[in-house]
Amino acid sequence: MGKHRSAFGTRLAADPYRSALARLLAAILASDDFVFFAEPASELRKTILDALAAELVQLRCRLVRVCSGGRASVGLPDLLSQIVAHSDPAGGTGDALERCHRLLTEASETCDQIVLLIDDAHALQPNALRYVQLTSRSSQRLRVAFAGEPRIVTEEADPEFRYFHTKPSTFISVSDQACDSSLHEQVSVGNAGAVEVSSS
Repeated sequence: MGKHRSAFGTRLAADPYRSALARLLAAILASDDFVFFAEPASELRKTILDALAAELVQLRCRLVRVCSGGRASVGLPDLLSQIVAHSDPAGGTGDALERCHRLLTEASETCDQIVLLIDDAHALQPNALRYVQLTSRSSQRLRVAFAGEPRIVTEEADPEFRYFHTKPSTFISVSDQACDSSLHEQVSVGNAGAVEVSSS
C-alpha cells in the first residue's frame, strides 16, 4: 500500500475528503470487513466513490459498481441487471443470476479481488440485501462496500442491514462524527502508508 502512488490527492482538495478516500481504500484492501461509507450529501459521496473506483481498477480489482439511478428503491431485478451489465456478454453461459454469481465470486488471471461497490445503499430493498448477504458468503475474494445516507449504519437501519452490522464491519464518514454512535472499527492510512485500526 505504501508503494502505490495515488492520484486522488489531486482530485480532492480538502483533507477530510482525502482521508475518507484513504480509509475506504485501506478498509477494502486490508480487511475482510463489510465496509459502510455514510455520507448524506449525494454529490460529495459520488465524487469520493468516483476517485475510489479509479484507484481500485489500478490494483488488480474487478470493480462492480451499482447505484439507484435516481430510483427511490432498488429491488433484486434492478440490482441484478446492473451487476450483469459488468459481465462480458461473450464470456460464459447461463442466465443473468448465474452470470452475476460468477462475476462476483470467481477471480481470474487479471484480478485478485472482487469489489461490489453499492452507492445509494439506503435504497436497496430487502430482497436485494438478502442477495448480497448470500453472495458474500460464497467467495473469500469478494469485498462489499455500502455507501449511502447515515441511516444505513444506525439502529434505525432495515433488519437486513443490521445483519451486516453483526459481522466484522468498518464504518467510515467524511467527518467521522456522523457515524460516532455506531462506529465499531475505523481503518485509516497513516503518513507512512501503514494501516492503522482503532476500536471505539
